[in-house]
Amino acid sequence: MERILDQYFLYGANITIKDVNGIGLYIIKDPVLDFKDKKLAEKYIRDIHEKGIGYNYTKIIEYLSDFHLDQSKLEKIAFYVFKKLTYDDLTVPYFDTKIERIECYSLNKPVSVIHSSYKKYGRLYTNIIFNSTEEIRFLLTKFGKDTSSKKIMSIGEFYTYENNKILYYFDNNLINFEIIKSYEEQPIITNVLRNNNIDCNTLSYLWETLEYKPFYIIISNKNKAYYLFNSLLYLLPQYIKIATIERYPLFNFKDRTWLTFHISAQYKSKLISSVSKYEPDFVLLDLDLDYIESLLKYFPTQSGLLMFTNLDSISNIMNLISNYLSRNLEKIFVNKLDGIIVFNDKLRIFEKYKLGNKVRFKEIKIPENLNELGITPQIRNICRRSRNSYNDIIKNITIKSEVLRKIENNNIIDNSQIQEILLQYQQ
Repeated sequence: MERILDQYFLYGANITIKDVNGIGLYIIKDPVLDFKDKKLAEKYIRDIHEKGIGYNYTKIIEYLSDFHLDQSKLEKIAFYVFKKLTYDDLTVPYFDTKIERIECYSLNKPVSVIHSSYKKYGRLYTNIIFNSTEEIRFLLTKFGKDTSSKKIMSIGEFYTYENNKILYYFDNNLINFEIIKSYEEQPIITNVLRNNNIDCNTLSYLWETLEYKPFYIIISNKNKAYYLFNSLLYLLPQYIKIATIERYPLFNFKDRTWLTFHISAQYKSKLISSVSKYEPDFVLLDLDLDYIESLLKYFPTQSGLLMFTNLDSISNIMNLISNYLSRNLEKIFVNKLDGIIVFNDKLRIFEKYKLGNKVRFKEIKIPENLNELGITPQIRNICRRSRNSYNDIIKNITIKSEVLRKIENNNIIDNSQIQEILLQYQQ
């Protein structure tokens, strides 16, 4: 017995959800292109690559609109282009906001999904089937995973450009993977304190330094790092202006003065120039060597800069900078850099200091008694810039630590309540 439970469209594809003898199905029917239109679509794909238009569906529609195609053909070609530029057969369930999880547990068997509206079925089985490990390896590469390793067995997780988690397992010719979709939420400092090995004193010290707009490089699993600094910047005054440079949506600063720049939207130097004209208090972006020269040229000195990387050590970062930049630019870059944050099992802060003519990075260990902290390089910078005394800075850090403890102990997960506490602190 077969019953149609739901039907809807996404990017021109028809999605039908059925019950067949008690089993839930998620059936995708793509719009059909003839041979001539497919050749046309392939030409548009090459043009989009060359012009750096990006893989956003709306941008693709805007681009194709210039060719005055009739509406039906426009939608069919746009879907084909979007699917080829993104995630092939998984494009529809991946971008369907009602799908919470995608699972592939075997070759030659249907991929399954978990649908937010039909959880009573457990899993809905799709009409997507992978017939070879090469197909899956190619797909995971598009999601951002390097699958070139020749290891017999590999197991792990990584995050996609859209900030969704993928768990994978390779064993000879067997590949299993799951995609766990993330949902837009406003990052909350309570979750940082609750879910990570971070003490309030260390976090309050980092919070204090952020108020003076430092230039930090952050080494971490990017998902964790984005969430940490997204949450921390919410603790700063509401009037600050934030700019993020992103390939895909990663940050969420809603209700703040926030401008997002798309990486592929403009030439790199022009992009950084546009960001600098916005005169942000903070710019957040991945450590991209192609941007560094433009950053050093256009970046406003009054802005804070947070650059994220998954490189595994400070020495690797400095070697990369040394090998890529000219000696003069390397010197400017290092002079601007205030420190490196390492956020893996715990949060570690390394600040720059000079030993003779050489630059070194020293870990700042935050004691339980903040009066024992001493004058760190950043405290020295803050005292010079703010004309506050060492004791004033320690007092500010102590108050911030008390605020964080209050938020954590009372398990406050509403950002409006957190803002009220911060307002009391600021007064």
